[in-house]
Amino acid sequence: MLEKSESRPSSLQPPSANQDQPEPCRVCEERTAPIFQARILDKHDVAYFRCPGCGLIQTEPPYWLAEAYDQAIANQDVGLVRRNLELAAKLRNILLAHFDPGGRYLDYAGGYGLMVRLMRDEGFDFHRHDPFCTNIFAQNFDLPDLPYLPAIPCLPDLASHRFEAITAFELLEHLQEPTATVRRLLEHTDSLLFSTRLQPDPWPRSVDDWWYFWPQTGQHVTFYTLPTLRVLAEKTGTTLYSDGTALHLLTRRTFSTDPLARPRGVLASLERLLERWRRSLNKRMFPVKPPPSLLPEDGRRAACPRPDRPEASGTDRPK
Repeated sequence: MLEKSESRPSSLQPPSANQDQPEPCRVCEERTAPIFQARILDKHDVAYFRCPGCGLIQTEPPYWLAEAYDQAIANQDVGLVRRNLELAAKLRNILLAHFDPGGRYLDYAGGYGLMVRLMRDEGFDFHRHDPFCTNIFAQNFDLPDLPYLPAIPCLPDLASHRFEAITAFELLEHLQEPTATVRRLLEHTDSLLFSTRLQPDPWPRSVDDWWYFWPQTGQHVTFYTLPTLRVLAEKTGTTLYSDGTALHLLTRRTFSTDPLARPRGVLASLERLLERWRRSLNKRMFPVKPPPSLLPEDGRRAACPRPDRPEASGTDRPK
């Protein structure tokens, strides 16, 4: 998605000797080593590198971004709605338990505005920032709609606004300079809640080992581990909380309990009991078994064009 990069990508530049000259790690700055190559956008052969220090995986400098962000939201992102619904439910509980429900919040790189609309429906004063994507669901709640304050150097569009927390869902994997972006956002808040998938264990040795590389879109260029996020926390003077999978918090605040921890003990038992009761109730109310979700199949279909379509012909057709 175009809003996930630090700025609008420039025009395409021809590949250079980047495949033979690995960049330093984009977070801890150690020297990286090549691990494999993959075809991006079905046309660019791109090298991937891994940091031996923190485990981060990154592409070579992404010269293809202008082409990758030809449209703000990739056609292949068929899970966008479900992802927002699931994240909004988690976010609601986190904010109620650990933050000021009456505070002002910002969803950075907010895409179509769906998350902002969902959170405002729940009573949270959320606003959206995304100059590269059409605001469909949260019109009148873009950042420029807030009262104007004199701009400051870090992020002029944010002016001098402060927020109880900033959210940035599915952003960091799109960034070529993640540390700089996180630092800028933390000048406007003490807490950054974000999502990005952590690498599986063992780490992927091929682009086919992990779906999150998503080479069909060319938009994911940086892939994190928990040690990588710990380095990021150290560099930004924050404390890291993580659910160990995809949801993370960088904050200067001190919490008595882990805001992202799953319930334990009695609360965990109660949660399991309520889930069993919900499933039992659904079976009684709807005795016919519902069909399975078509989301996985839709994702495969979006990633592989039909053979009868012009874009699927020739040597660029996915194998």
